[in-house]
Amino acid sequence: MIFKAGLFTPRPTETFLRTRLTALLRDTHLHPPDPHALLEAVVPLLPPGPSTFLDPYLLQIASALSSHFIAHPAAPADLAALTAALHHCASRLGLNAVRARSRTALDSRKASAPLVDFLLAESRASDRARLVLAALEACLARGAGDKNARVLVPVAAAWAVLRAAAGAHTAPPDALALPHASTVLAHLAATDSDTPAARAAVEQLCAHADDAALPATPDALGRQLDAVRHRGKVGTLDALWCAFRAQLDGTQSPGPLMDRKWEAAAKFLFVFRALAAGRGAVMDRAVVSDADRAQAAERAADVLAMTPRPRPPPVVHALLASFWTKDDVVDAEKDRRAAVRAIWADADKDARAYAMYMDALAHTGGHDEIPAVWDELVGDDKCRLEHANEKGIDPKNMAWPSTEMLNDTLSRLFRSPSRQPPAPPSLAHAAGLALYARAIDPGTSLRADVVTINTVLRHVQHLPPNSGLTAQDVIAAAACLGLTPDIVTYTTLVQAHLRAGDAAGAQRVLDAMRARGVEPNERIAGVLVAELARAGTRDGLRQAEDVVRDARARGLRLSEHAWTSLVAGYFAGGWHAEGWQAFKRMQSAGAPPSIVTYNVVLRAAGGRAGAAVEAGAHADPRREERSLQLRLVRDAVQRRLRLDEDTYAIALGALCRARAWADAKEIVHIMKSQAFMPRAPSLVKLVRQAEGAR
Repeated sequence: MIFKAGLFTPRPTETFLRTRLTALLRDTHLHPPDPHALLEAVVPLLPPGPSTFLDPYLLQIASALSSHFIAHPAAPADLAALTAALHHCASRLGLNAVRARSRTALDSRKASAPLVDFLLAESRASDRARLVLAALEACLARGAGDKNARVLVPVAAAWAVLRAAAGAHTAPPDALALPHASTVLAHLAATDSDTPAARAAVEQLCAHADDAALPATPDALGRQLDAVRHRGKVGTLDALWCAFRAQLDGTQSPGPLMDRKWEAAAKFLFVFRALAAGRGAVMDRAVVSDADRAQAAERAADVLAMTPRPRPPPVVHALLASFWTKDDVVDAEKDRRAAVRAIWADADKDARAYAMYMDALAHTGGHDEIPAVWDELVGDDKCRLEHANEKGIDPKNMAWPSTEMLNDTLSRLFRSPSRQPPAPPSLAHAAGLALYARAIDPGTSLRADVVTINTVLRHVQHLPPNSGLTAQDVIAAAACLGLTPDIVTYTTLVQAHLRAGDAAGAQRVLDAMRARGVEPNERIAGVLVAELARAGTRDGLRQAEDVVRDARARGLRLSEHAWTSLVAGYFAGGWHAEGWQAFKRMQSAGAPPSIVTYNVVLRAAGGRAGAAVEAGAHADPRREERSLQLRLVRDAVQRRLRLDEDTYAIALGALCRARAWADAKEIVHIMKSQAFMPRAPSLVKLVRQAEGAR
């Protein structure tokens, strides 16, 4: 389709930009996208901040752009945009591969191959090399402050080659987590670009990346320690600690880190505790050995032995952070809660320490202890004055505790495990409601805002009718405080009415919202579709489709969650043909299915009738079911989705029941190629059954 000039506004909507990109990338195995059009579509979607929209397409975009523009060099005016697009793809792919750990099918170094190939190709001409280098270093400088940003070894080597070709001698951007020079030189030696000029550029580029040299600031130290830990260099961590300890105990002259010594000590403490817990090398997929874990535990104890009592706030932060991170196991909840209490009893407390301690209690099941900690915070004048000084606010005119602390604490209290009725309200819930009552009392120092109102509204949805607090009460309190409801407020109210089966009430909220000049957005449209389709009833699905049509007419893009709920609703109600049509419409609308979506349709495909309806034939449902299961799994893999236990269990379960051993073996092969290790006994049994079949 050719779009006429002036058909769209000068600033196209986000929905249009996303739809244009997904249209270009649809059926690329049949119709490869035009690289120039692809670049034009990608650039407006490059985010100034974190964004995940492009993630399913990153490798596809990078490969298409790199391969074409290496063979057919881009115009000089396009080099900056092309470099930015390839750098974004490489950075996100590398970061996602690191986060996925051993379950990713994409190695973090292979993720950078399209960018590296492009940089090396552009290094052949010095004038183009200078343009590309300027664009690359601008991208790197923008990401330098991100603690997760790292320059991978192949990128560092290609960067050095580019600098040599451009004749650059300036210092690289500050605060970059660069690999060690020896590692980059070793990589460079295995390529065709190993020249004396390139090696000199590596030495200059990575001069400040000496693993064994202490940096000047705690923040830089944290990035360095994290990078060394990801590479599994426990010996280097030990050497860095010994160098720092020598300055700390006075056996060596003090360096710049001594000005903020306890912040630096906290960086060491967190890394050593992470290693002792088995969270070690990620980039190189190495496993932390028992000996390394024992050594790290000794070093963590060494750090604590060097710190005064009570523990300085940065050390308290590191101790609390390493007790409730999501990588920890939670089967020893009581023991961990006792350890957290012991940390708190020996802590010099600041506002951040209070917040982290309450989070630690919430993550270890100690919700009922949070109210006492809140009262301690309210009466901590030293903490109040320090917080006011840090924020540059007059303590006499400052809300204490701050509104942000208030909202975070309410969320912690309301997340207590017994939230769902008919369980009786816990002490944490009662304390949350009492804290809310104080927040809306003009006579206290607390100041509620619209986030406070929204937090309480979400909790009120789960209270029984006779609880004494209703959504109407919360809205009335907001009005007395002069707080204006926002789109989140209205969305929460609409969701509450729909879950209670009160469609008329939801409509009244929508009418009131429009009367206040607040127009529906993607979020509220998604909530409407999800809630209306949830039960799979004829009326609910019809109303959900009305919302879909209205949203599209307004130019609103429905979320993946909304589309998945619609698809699931059709299947739940037995409307299989409509469910498969909704699945196809979802993709046509530019909403890439998630792994949750695929699990929904895989379950539907597990029924013979559902599979036959999708295939358009009822003659041999079992045969269609087998091919459909494999086709869906392959499609999910092609979209770069991370298949989970449910995906494999649903697909293998259906194929094994149908005795479709060839397709079942193919699923197992896909599982192994994704480096996925089954854990659930039922899935392990299915894998063995498929592998052992003849």
